[in-house]
Parts: sequence; structure tokens; C-alpha cells
Amino acid sequence: DQVFSASENVSLNSYYPTFVEGNIGLNNGTLELFKNLYLGNGVSFVSPGNISAKGHALILNGELIVNEPVVFDNSVIINGQSNTIFFGQNGFFGGDNLLTIRNAVLRGLNNNKLPDGVSLDNIAIEFLGDPNLFSMSVNGIVSVMGRGKFTCRIPTIYNNAILSFDRGTTFIFDEIINNGVLHLNSCTIVGDPLTVKGGIVLIENNVTVVGQADFSETEVEFASESSRLVLDEDSKIQIIQDEGKKPYIRRNKEKETRKINSESLQIYTFDDLPDFDDNFFLTREITGSVWNLIKANSDAIISQDVRITTNANNIATNATDIDINAANIRANSRAIVNNSYRLNSFDLRTTTNATDIDINAANIRANSRAIVNNSYRLNSFDLRTTTNATDIDINAANIRANSRAIVNNSYRLN
Repeated sequence: DQVFSASENVSLNSYYPTFVEGNIGLNNGTLELFKNLYLGNGVSFVSPGNISAKGHALILNGELIVNEPVVFDNSVIINGQSNTIFFGQNGFFGGDNLLTIRNAVLRGLNNNKLPDGVSLDNIAIEFLGDPNLFSMSVNGIVSVMGRGKFTCRIPTIYNNAILSFDRGTTFIFDEIINNGVLHLNSCTIVGDPLTVKGGIVLIENNVTVVGQADFSETEVEFASESSRLVLDEDSKIQIIQDEGKKPYIRRNKEKETRKINSESLQIYTFDDLPDFDDNFFLTREITGSVWNLIKANSDAIISQDVRITTNANNIATNATDIDINAANIRANSRAIVNNSYRLNSFDLRTTTNATDIDINAANIRANSRAIVNNSYRLNSFDLRTTTNATDIDINAANIRANSRAIVNNSYRLN
């Protein structure tokens, strides 16, 4: 089942990296990237379409299966992180001069699976059939293995890079722009003519030349004394002859003995060798600088693989942390809004309380004035009460005096 489907055009415009697992159905639409796209193990393109990467990367966390055509509209990097990209019968990458593939194993390559001008960086190619490219660029180490014919008319090998063809492969090319090393190991090279310009050609074991080979603008190194350039029937080769030495070229078919002479080269068949010491022939070992370069690049790849794996793990951890932080931020935002509502309620209640306090203060002041006024009135009442008490005492005395007078008059009347 498809877990990602684009019926028309879809944009992945997220502030966070996007991680996809399962099948991707482009359905003849366009997937537009605004961030890097992380692909889980076993992701498969199951319907054709376009990807507009805008310079962003597809980063693999496992095998990627290309079962249908995927065409890139602008520059894109596929970082394999040492994983495999497998091309099914109908699958291929399109987009000339736009695609860079790094740190990956390419399997299932045959005719037109990669776009012209593809840039390969630390790649192992295991091809089926006869892959055919007009041009490609090589960075890091690119190793080619297979039993068919690998055709690239104009490959470019950049500085400190190595393009290696392994046992049993056939490499067809017209001209190589070589600023690094072309490593040929028990393989066949074909061209009419084929030319290597610059850099180093490293010959390991027997390498067969078919056609017209021009090595006059490069430096040919032999990995050991048993390494040979072998000419197919009717083939020719031109090479710079080191001072004091003659190149030793062996044919792969025992025919009549003949000697080919030119200003820069003498080629002898194996049964027509002059009687010279072995050290006289151009069978010298490869210079230490080239082996050091190969070892340094291999060590660098191993180190980079470790760093890439560590970075991938850190990115996955960071992505999880980012998701957690995003959830916490959203929760905090909700809490802040809730607190804001509560603070607004507090502000309203505080304002009401302040008004009530002002009213209570006025009432308290009025009560204080009434209390003071009542106090004055109570003082007056106290004074009047005291006066009344005195008058009562006087009246009592007068009443007693009257009572005595009444009693006295009563006696007299008797």
C-alpha cells in the first residue's frame, strides 16, 4: 500500500525534516521539497513522477527501490549513507546534469538508468546488461563491477578521485578528462579511438585494449611486475616511453611475430622480446604516492561512514526532540493563553475590588465623622444628665423637706 501519494502537485513545506516510510506514489505529479527528505528502509517509488528538490537532499536510512521513473526538475543530492539503491525493470532517474549520488551502492543498472551528467561520489556500481551514458563526473572512489559493457563516452575524473573497473568488466569510452586515477583491473577497455587526458592510469593484472588507445597525455603506472596491457587483434596503443625503459605490451593471441615502431613507442609481442634484463622494461611498480592516495581515500570513506552514521542517529534524535519540543511549545502556548484569560479576569476583579475599597473608605470616613459627632452629642448628654442628677438631688431634698413640713402641719392640725 502507498503511504505517500501525490495525485497532482504536492509541496513538503515544513519547518522540520520530513521522514517517509513505505511506498511513494508520485502518480505523474510533482513532489516539491523545501527541506531534506529522509527515506526509511525499503521505500519504493511505485508510480512515475517528478521531484522538484530545489537543491535539497534525499537521505536514505535503508534500501531505496526505484520501480518507476523519477525525474528531477532541478539540482538534487541523494545521500545513500552506505545503503543500496536498486533499479527495477522500469525504474530510472531522469534529469540531465542535475543529480548527485553519494555514499551508495547502485544495483540493477542497465541501459539509461542514470541521467547524463550524473555526479558520483564514493559509489559502488554493480550493473546488469549494458549501461549507457554520454557523460558523468567522478568524485571520491567509484568502483564498477559487472559482466556487461559499461559505456560512458566522456567521463570526468576530478582531483584525488579514482574510477575503478574491476575483473570481467568492459569499459567503452571515447575520452576521459582525468585529474585523478583511472584504475583498470583485469578488465577490457574499448574505443575507436579511446583517449585518456591527464592524471594516472593504473594497470593491475592483464588489461585488454580493443581499438585505438592514446595514453600519450597521461601517466601509465603498473601495480606489479605481472601487470600488463594486452592488445586485442588489430589494436594499437600510443604511450609515453620512460627514459631508459621500453613499455612491455603483450598480445592476447599467438599470431605471427611482428614489431611495431614509432617515435615514442616500441611494442613487442611476447615471442619477440629482445634479450634485456627484466628491469629494462616498463613493468615498474606503482609509485607510493598513488597507493597512499588510494589508502587515504579509503580511510577517509570509512571515517566519513562512521561520521555519517553518527550524524544520522543524531539527526533522528534531534528530530524526535524537536517534535517533543514542538508539542511542549504548543502546550505552553495554550497555557499562556489560558493564563492570559485568567489574568484578564484577575484584572477585572482587582479593578472592582479597588472601587469597592474606595467606596468602603468613603463610608468609613463618613462613619468616623458620625462617630465624632455622636461623641460630641454624648458629651452634651453626659453634661445634661449630670445637671439633671443634681436637680433630682435638690428636688429629693425639697420633697423630704416638704414631707417633714406636711407631717409637722399634720401634728399642728391635730
